[in-house]
Amino acid sequence: MRFLPLLLIAPLMAFDDSKLTVHKLVREDIFAGLLAGDMETHDRGMAKLKELRKTRPAELPVIDAWESLGLTLHAANAWKAGKTVEAKRLFDQPGSCRPKRSPMDPRMSA
Repeated sequence: MRFLPLLLIAPLMAFDDSKLTVHKLVREDIFAGLLAGDMETHDRGMAKLKELRKTRPAELPVIDAWESLGLTLHAANAWKAGKTVEAKRLFDQPGSCRPKRSPMDPRMSA
């Protein structure tokens, strides 16, 4: 019973996430979109990445990797839904995980 006041004010206390890695902050949200098809939660993770881009410039390579995964997930979902024009637009954006065409590999055609 003596911890009850602490439980009541804990949500009001500021949370310092500076000690958490980018992975820990966005992993659950991004993978919710991938595994459960929960794009609302996935979009929340993408919004966190945009905020982290401003506050953690030293971790830009990690942030770029997570954004690339998120963008590719959006493109794949558009492709599965039959929205080929949107999927192509998303796949062609910089940062997408889509493999680039190689003249040496005929399987990699447009």
